[in-house]
Amino acid sequence: ENYACIKDLTITISTNNKEIKTQQIKNNGKYPVVSQSKLLIDGYYDDETKLIDDYPLIIFGDHTRCVKYIDFAFIPGADGTKLIKPINLDTKYLYYGLIYASNKIYNNGYARHFSKLKQVILTIKKREIQIKIVNYIDNVFYILDSIIWSNKLYAFFMSLTILSCSAYLWIFTLICEY
Repeated sequence: ENYACIKDLTITISTNNKEIKTQQIKNNGKYPVVSQSKLLIDGYYDDETKLIDDYPLIIFGDHTRCVKYIDFAFIPGADGTKLIKPINLDTKYLYYGLIYASNKIYNNGYARHFSKLKQVILTIKKREIQIKIVNYIDNVFYILDSIIWSNKLYAFFMSLTILSCSAYLWIFTLICEY
């Protein structure tokens, strides 16, 4: 187990001549546009020359502190979208580490945060331990997503007044067993 600053664990991928401005993003198109916003995909654009296809990678919003794991080809949004690749780390392990780090740095509103993020120190585990940690966290999120889905489904069925009490009980039992 070691410790290191994020700046020593990552490389930043250049987006020169690849970024597009918010006004250029379309509702439909050939390639997804990913920026520093909270949305995974902001819209679409058709220019293949702007495509980033070196994935997986992590996006950090310099202004927003949003962290995204990207495992598909995309076009980067405008200024403030930082593309990060790990050096000798599992990409998803670094992703979870950057989520932690982004919450450790002070939120300066719309100011830039990347220089502060690079100073945060992360714990570095052996590669096989990194994979186990990532799998564990992914499984926890899968379970949480399932619970959220089940609760939404339960709420939907409970709102249907045409169902009898016995139908409610049957549906509730199915959801609880899921």
